Amino acid sequence: MHTKLISCERQPPGMPSPEWRSALRCWRLNAMVNDEPESKPLTSSLSHRRGEGVRRTGEEKCSGRRPAAVGWNAVCQPLKTVSNSLGTSGLCWMKIALPLIAVCSIHAATFEENFSIDPGARGWRIFGDASLFRWNEAKQNLQVTWDSSQPNSYFYRPIETILNRHDDFTLAFDLWLDDVAAGVDPARPSTFPFAIGFQNQADATRTNFVRGTGVDSPNLVEFDFFPDTGFGPTVWPAVWSTNSMLTYRSSSDFTIFDLPVGVWMRITMAYTAKDSTLATSMTTNGSPVAAVNPVVLSPSFTDFRVDTFAVKSYFSRSGDTRFGSSLLAHGSMDNIVINTPPPPVQDLRASFRQGQWQATFSGRTNWSYILESTEDFRSWNPVTAPASATSSQLTLKDSSGTSGRSRFYRIKAQRTN
Repeated sequence: MHTKLISCERQPPGMPSPEWRSALRCWRLNAMVNDEPESKPLTSSLSHRRGEGVRRTGEEKCSGRRPAAVGWNAVCQPLKTVSNSLGTSGLCWMKIALPLIAVCSIHAATFEENFSIDPGARGWRIFGDASLFRWNEAKQNLQVTWDSSQPNSYFYRPIETILNRHDDFTLAFDLWLDDVAAGVDPARPSTFPFAIGFQNQADATRTNFVRGTGVDSPNLVEFDFFPDTGFGPTVWPAVWSTNSMLTYRSSSDFTIFDLPVGVWMRITMAYTAKDSTLATSMTTNGSPVAAVNPVVLSPSFTDFRVDTFAVKSYFSRSGDTRFGSSLLAHGSMDNIVINTPPPPVQDLRASFRQGQWQATFSGRTNWSYILESTEDFRSWNPVTAPASATSSQLTLKDSSGTSGRSRFYRIKAQRTN
């Protein structure tokens, strides 16, 4: 397992290799990436300028309180999505040589991106062909090429939690199309989608992830558009399960409609857990463009696990080119807004009392929590059994003692439903 720790704090004692880098804003949620494939910076030289390119509702912050004139060291990282389909981990690690109390809190549930500054400085990354995505500094938007002849490529950013069918969430974005066409490769004349939405990053970056087969693309919640190649242009808000099954009830799951070119569209997708419904709307200058049919999860649909938002250019791959598909489209993205439930670890308070280190925080139902410790950041060991948040506050304690050595802690949170 590869673990990368990133913080605005200086490297703590014992941390192997200079894996840390400065963040634009202290305590930004850039903490840990496990088993994530190498990704390319958005540009060859990222512009680390301060600005308002990303705005969050609420502050991500950590603070500490200590006796006056007493030396101490504390690093707090509230939460970071782990790139797997199991769960997420929160981090709060500190050197516990002296009594202290540290407080971490996250109340952000809304993420906004208007591309006013280089998104590479705001946590956005590219997987695959970097030439397909370009930040337009003059127009302050993202220019996109969807090209099915290229490998799977994503302009992506983790959403810092894991969503499933039991969560309410919304996604909205502005979309401009310069051109879009399917069947552009004579050897692959069928239609193929361009996509924007949520994915499980670990699944989507595997070499055997293939969107075009219908059986090799798990954990997706996305807006798909299929240009016309004889069956009608199709808008299809798609939900794919953890076992790569598309939810499907009838032809009413999709809408026959051709997206306009040369005009900004506002596309909004809202998933409601109570009725398992994904509703999509499209407007131009505030007026409806088309009535998009809602998608209701089918009775046989299991679940999905998504942890990343991405603009997606899928590779079309088929062993038989008679039924092959192809797509080429150009356009722009802007004003992305994502609303999700609160993170699984909130209002984290860490303290060292009577020889025991303990963490108290607000948890969420359907999540399991384990306190883990390390002395060298190379290996982490559980110091508590898995616990559920049965009340508004949960406390995890390390009763093993510290043997006079520095120890660092983190909280690992995993979905249980």
